[in-house]
Amino acid sequence: MPVLDYINQDSTLTFTPETRLVEVAILMGQLANNIDLEQKSLIALGSGNWQTFNSYHVEMDAKKKITSSTYLPVVQETAKTDDFTPVDCIFIVDKMQLLGILTLADMKQLVASKINLSIIKIAEVMRKPIITLQPNFDINSTMQLMRQYSLYHLPMVNDMGQLLGIVTPESITTALQKELSNTSNQLQREIAQRCSLELALKKAKNKLEKPKITANKQTQLLQVSEDRYIRAINAGKIGIWEWNIQNNEIYINPYLSAMLGYQEQENYRYIDDWLQFVHPDDIESVKLAIKSYLEGLISKYEIKYRMQHKNGSYVWLFSRGTVICDAKGKPCLMSGINTDITADKQVEDQLNTSLEEKEVLLQEIHHRVKNNFQIISSLLSLKARYINDQQASDILKDSQNRIMAIAMLHNNMSKTYNLSLIDFCDYINKLTTNLISSYGIERNIQIHLNVDQVLLKTDIAIHCGLIINELVSNAIIHAFSCRKEGNIYVSFCRLEQGKFTLNISDDGTGFPECIKLPQKQSLGLQIVWSLVEQLEGKITFNSNKLGSLFTIKFVMPNSGKNNESKNTGY
Repeated sequence: MPVLDYINQDSTLTFTPETRLVEVAILMGQLANNIDLEQKSLIALGSGNWQTFNSYHVEMDAKKKITSSTYLPVVQETAKTDDFTPVDCIFIVDKMQLLGILTLADMKQLVASKINLSIIKIAEVMRKPIITLQPNFDINSTMQLMRQYSLYHLPMVNDMGQLLGIVTPESITTALQKELSNTSNQLQREIAQRCSLELALKKAKNKLEKPKITANKQTQLLQVSEDRYIRAINAGKIGIWEWNIQNNEIYINPYLSAMLGYQEQENYRYIDDWLQFVHPDDIESVKLAIKSYLEGLISKYEIKYRMQHKNGSYVWLFSRGTVICDAKGKPCLMSGINTDITADKQVEDQLNTSLEEKEVLLQEIHHRVKNNFQIISSLLSLKARYINDQQASDILKDSQNRIMAIAMLHNNMSKTYNLSLIDFCDYINKLTTNLISSYGIERNIQIHLNVDQVLLKTDIAIHCGLIINELVSNAIIHAFSCRKEGNIYVSFCRLEQGKFTLNISDDGTGFPECIKLPQKQSLGLQIVWSLVEQLEGKITFNSNKLGSLFTIKFVMPNSGKNNESKNTGY
């Protein structure tokens, strides 16, 4: 099949040769956190400037339209959301002519050179693409080129050098899925046509019984019906099989035999002989599926498995079938179809491998972030040893605990396969244990946990962990100043429809009666109120001589970009 059927024209990022590199860098979202637009150059920024750049990026997009080619669609939704779409290759086009490309690696080299990107045009640094495709190029050869040269985007040009579109693994997968869907729909039509043909045969039989219709005429009608059936099967490129359950004989049509590289005369007669071609790892699942379907344990027979080709390789087949019962309701015949899905499985395996590699990379990133946080915490601990001022020492201790609260979350994320959700119960256990040990108090203070087994989104877990860190630390330091023992209670419960409630209380001395707004009393409590506001939640505070109680209620969004937390920073 020509590769032209697999091109992607909806998300091709193109620029004119006169475009300045600073404008290109803005749209390449993967470099957004490394751009200092005020100095008109690319320099490395600290993490503290991330929020500043985001606001400047949105303002600039609102006031200035980025120059781009009008011949192909360009993604221009950057200013509408805080998320950036990763771009690793752009294309320079002038009057529909493909002049060159600029990759993310090229842009990183330009960043490292510290040149002024606001005066450099993209035409001065672009380079010729490694490979360009012609519209009549074969898709299998295209996939081999992508694997051989590790290319993610392949541009397609016509004889005049005009850019027609981009071929990516996603566009190939989408086209193959569409092709599979079309084949499935065609199969349904062919089945319906077969039923129609069977009805035609029945009508022809009835007409045969009438004296006015001759035997020759009936034979012609049957021949026409059979020809239509054969044409429909051949057009659909579908292998047909039929298994006589009573005598164990099986019929394999020529096209199904050809899928496995065999001639029609090489067909096996019995089902056991045919099943010996099934891959050893799949044979038990195939037999189980057939048995379960015949016994009525499953409503339909559909299974994907491998069969050995005559040349020794294995072919992936998608098999579907139906059973026919006799007058007593006992299964007597089972028939169905097989479709070759080897190409689809190869693409699926490639995508799964790529996804696994990315997950491993993300886990390694979280592990390194955790290590960096621990180094910072250790530096603060060493610094505190040389400070005689108790107030300054307490400030360093509070900062150290906040850093460790975030570091423990990244540690959990580096050890899980689900990088978007956190086991909050396990996280709070580790967090509170660290707080007790970090303060090294000699009093008998117990922390009682009542935390539901829930999985929280990463940004929600960070906010809740920091809130618990601040309030529990505050209770440890101040609630039991005149006592040798005390209790702190932490409760986190899931309510209906994604609602959660967090309660943190103690049986200490409570706040003084003159304090009505505790959030103004310390930096830690100011942080708590700010975090609750970012969660779009509500906080209530009660205190008396029997202790203090903080109650926080919020709703965790289910999904979608619009439901994500407005501020996911630390």
